[in-house]
Amino acid sequence: MIQRPEKLFFLFKPINSLIGVGPRISSLLSNFLGDSLINLLFHLPINIIDRTYSTNINLAEPGKIITLELTVSSHVIPKNRKLPYRVTCYDDSGNIDLVFFKAKQRYIKKILPEKKKCIVSGKIEVYNGQKQISHPDRIGLLEQINEIKTIEPVYPLTAGLSQKILSKLIKQITNNIPELNEWHRNEIIIENSWVSWKDSLINAHRPKKNLELNNNYFTRERLAFDELFANQIALSIYRKKIKESDSKGIIANKSIIDKVKNNIDFKLTHSQLNAINEIINDLSLHSPMIRLLQGDVGSGKTIVSLISMLYVINAGYQTAIMVPTSLLANQHFKNFQKITHSLKINISLLTRLTNEKEKKKIYKGLEDGSIDLLIGTHSIFQKNINFKNLAFIVIDEQHRFGVKQRMALSNKSVNLNTLFMTATPIPRTLSLTNYGNMEVSKINEKPSSKPKIKTFAIPINKLQNIYERLKSTINNDLKAFWICPLIEESETLDISNVNRRFDELSKLLPKNNIGLIHGKISQEIRDKTMKEFLDGEINLLVGTTVIEVGIDIPDANLIIIEHAERFGLAQLHQLRGRVGRGTKESNCILLYDQPLTHNAHQRIDVMRKTDDGFEIAEKDLILRGPGEVLGTKQSGLPDFKLVNLDEHMHLIELANKETKIIEKNDPLLKSKRGKCIRDLLHIFEKEDAIRYILSG
Repeated sequence: MIQRPEKLFFLFKPINSLIGVGPRISSLLSNFLGDSLINLLFHLPINIIDRTYSTNINLAEPGKIITLELTVSSHVIPKNRKLPYRVTCYDDSGNIDLVFFKAKQRYIKKILPEKKKCIVSGKIEVYNGQKQISHPDRIGLLEQINEIKTIEPVYPLTAGLSQKILSKLIKQITNNIPELNEWHRNEIIIENSWVSWKDSLINAHRPKKNLELNNNYFTRERLAFDELFANQIALSIYRKKIKESDSKGIIANKSIIDKVKNNIDFKLTHSQLNAINEIINDLSLHSPMIRLLQGDVGSGKTIVSLISMLYVINAGYQTAIMVPTSLLANQHFKNFQKITHSLKINISLLTRLTNEKEKKKIYKGLEDGSIDLLIGTHSIFQKNINFKNLAFIVIDEQHRFGVKQRMALSNKSVNLNTLFMTATPIPRTLSLTNYGNMEVSKINEKPSSKPKIKTFAIPINKLQNIYERLKSTINNDLKAFWICPLIEESETLDISNVNRRFDELSKLLPKNNIGLIHGKISQEIRDKTMKEFLDGEINLLVGTTVIEVGIDIPDANLIIIEHAERFGLAQLHQLRGRVGRGTKESNCILLYDQPLTHNAHQRIDVMRKTDDGFEIAEKDLILRGPGEVLGTKQSGLPDFKLVNLDEHMHLIELANKETKIIEKNDPLLKSKRGKCIRDLLHIFEKEDAIRYILSG
């Protein structure tokens, strides 16, 4: 465990170290934001309440929040508890009622004693011609006027937590933020009109006007840049450690490629062959490979990764591939065994479903080197897994996989070559946030054996026609997906939810087996349902977007996406890619509700005209902005605390530029500025990066 500098200790104190935080509040905050004070500090306000408006009762404008200096006249206690408790107050200009529902009489009388003056703040209303404030936000003594008559920040909340409590706690923290030396170049600070890290945080939590809530306001922009810069520096350190490892290079007989070609029933595309050559060339170098393989849905990334792994195995080393789900791992296992049946390759499968006896056997095989290729989920990260000579790992980037996990993996081997794969084409600028300046291979063509998916856009009022198409598909022993945007009924959106659609389709197709899958169903049941769908026990799968990352269903040739106008382009493309995996013609039906917005019409039009994922990603970037195009679940981008990719795109290139300066001049962060950057890495909990630096 890397020891944080003493000056940062305060930031990482537990939440219950704050005054006024008991077990209940501590539990609420920990579940909501995290265990440390730094998590509260990075929780920025989304609005403000201006309590500086102050006049007399007579001039007070209804609908506005006002702070008044009042004298309490009398308490009107209701005879019926269902009626409100009223406190009549006055000033020189007139009377006003303070209204409380379900009031505690003793408490109200204590805070508003008769004939005493007080400060009250809340929204002015008019009821039966009489001005009133229902449940005043603030009540205090005259001497508290400067505390009450302020501009208050408004924070996102969780159930059981009030603005008043959260604001008080965050104020405690901002009053004690440590002074830290600047980690950015002075030129950058001046050029962007930024202030110090401490002042930026304080100002971000004490906005005076709505403009200051803007993500590109200079205080918030600086904080976002800090986070992006820390992320880029950590990536840089990771790359440096890998690249500087003393690798012998991997040279093997390429005949293995021809053997695989003979064992598959399709021809490799030029893009696939180029990607294989790029990977093999990288592997031969005297520094470990870090490469990103970008390929559209159905472009054949998996076979490229398998051939690359077999090449490494042929040189006498172990390999591993990590995938997002147990079901997909199992499918890879079966496919890999089929392709390599004549090659005498020992392949093992390790997932959460693997029993303890089998696990022990696998651990032993990895340690003694008898296992050549391990297929698994994130279980590969386990500390008790040791390889004899792991040299190459393939990582499907569809699930979250950050710098910390990559660093943990690199500890499994001194000379680990890494291939990241993503089915989401990522524009260059965005890829920098998760990959840095990584070498990239692109598969931009699909196997000729794969039929093109025909895409139709049909208004939802023609649902009966779709039902007939669905019946025909299923009656021909083929499979279909039906995708809905919501799990449960919405009070605000008129959209058929997945449960209701499942019930309707079950009545429509009583003789067929229909499966249901969505995010509120346990992973175990989801896996079981998907397996039944794969095995043919189910021929229609009704679900939400959880099927976006899943397994190959070769005989699924129809997908119906309900309320397609509510999905983004990248997501629609990923969903469409669930079909067209076999040899039969496949169809994608986009059901939409009218009237369409301009953007929705454009999205659907793009889907009809092209199936090129790279083109779609660029179009989506234009139509929706980067934050929506590439959510963390889809792209593997990190969960940022302060960065909003919609509005901080311009900072990514700057962070990359500044990182390159550090790489060139101070890669081990030994200079005065470098030590300040180490503080920044600690702040964003990039301790593994610091550990790498300290290890040389």
